[in-house]
Amino acid sequence: MIQFECPHCQAVLRVPDSAMGQKGKCPKCGQSLLVPSLAAPPEHPAANAVNKPKETETVPATENVDDLLSTLGQQTPAASHPRTAEEAVGELFTALSHDSTHSLEVDPLLNVTARARVQNRASVLTGLFFILIAVGLGITVYFLLQPSLQGELMAQLLPPESLQPKLIPVRDLEDAQQFQHYLRDHEGRRIHMNSQYLQSSLEGTDKGLVLRIAPTGVCDVYRVNVLSNQALREYHAEHYGNIEETRLREFRQALREFFQQIGEAEDVLLGNPANLLQYRDRLILPGVVDALGYRLAAFSQGTQYPCVWQDKDDQLYFALPRGTKQFEVREREIVGQPRYFPANLRFTVSTDKVTDPKSADWDYSSLWDKSTPANQAAEPSEPTPESTEPAPETPDASETPPMPTPMPGS
Repeated sequence: MIQFECPHCQAVLRVPDSAMGQKGKCPKCGQSLLVPSLAAPPEHPAANAVNKPKETETVPATENVDDLLSTLGQQTPAASHPRTAEEAVGELFTALSHDSTHSLEVDPLLNVTARARVQNRASVLTGLFFILIAVGLGITVYFLLQPSLQGELMAQLLPPESLQPKLIPVRDLEDAQQFQHYLRDHEGRRIHMNSQYLQSSLEGTDKGLVLRIAPTGVCDVYRVNVLSNQALREYHAEHYGNIEETRLREFRQALREFFQQIGEAEDVLLGNPANLLQYRDRLILPGVVDALGYRLAAFSQGTQYPCVWQDKDDQLYFALPRGTKQFEVREREIVGQPRYFPANLRFTVSTDKVTDPKSADWDYSSLWDKSTPANQAAEPSEPTPESTEPAPETPDASETPPMPTPMPGS
């Protein structure tokens, strides 16, 4: 058997000895080649020639060299011809010269995991998208179903004496015994709680607790009939009980704290205007209004102004700076309490008349006359409960404390 390399493609070929010296085609590259002849074998001793007879193979004479080469070209020569180190290194450099050999083989299992992860992410995003759509539709439907608590209203400018004193009868006070104890030391005495915008006071009488409130000279009183809006009127009638219960609870809690503090440390309470003023917001203002006025407030130029009075027709009275032409009525936020009205409640209120801030149409000082000494003060007149009729104002029976710094919402 003759083994040689193709001079054109260096393929290793093996043919029978009978093809020696004949021409044929390389089964790999198809080029014509000549099968080389074997070199003359070396001479061996005669003993070796006797002991090792010459091996010969019989090949049919009719066999074609091209057929032999084609048949032998399909065999794997690597098993009979081990590569040298130089050949291995050369094949390595040849393989590395092709870009396809540098690509990493991807694990099919990793491909499956990655596809599953992408599908899961797509499913989550799709689900989130539909959830957001559902939430948006729900919010839209919620607001569409809410009553239309919006619109434009007119406010009527009133003189300051429109804010009449209000009597809280003894029967409506939670602790009558505590009130009687307060009367022993303070009957007929007004305790003032004043600020830049409002002057207020409370006075204990044998009929009950008298609450008074009036604007200062820098404010005007505006009356608004918010219940002219049918949707608000219906909503107020439906939720009145819950709101009124909250107002009474807060009012009675503040009244208990006031009686307790003035009984334990009257000088400390009356000597601290800021501490005293909190009872104006927690006691007097909730006491002169009802459920509607307790929750609604006027907003002008970023400032909140509470409702300062509410009449028997549930019309609300607000004290705003003089010259105010327009303001909004919205629900005010109270710390520790939930909202009782829908968030879309918003009324734009225009005034029917604007007062010149520098004018003096009314004598505000007459509302709080302080010229009469306390020991000569006449018995104050008694306003009727929930009354909207004018009642004569009495001279002040105590000295008004210094006007404190205005507080938010004053």
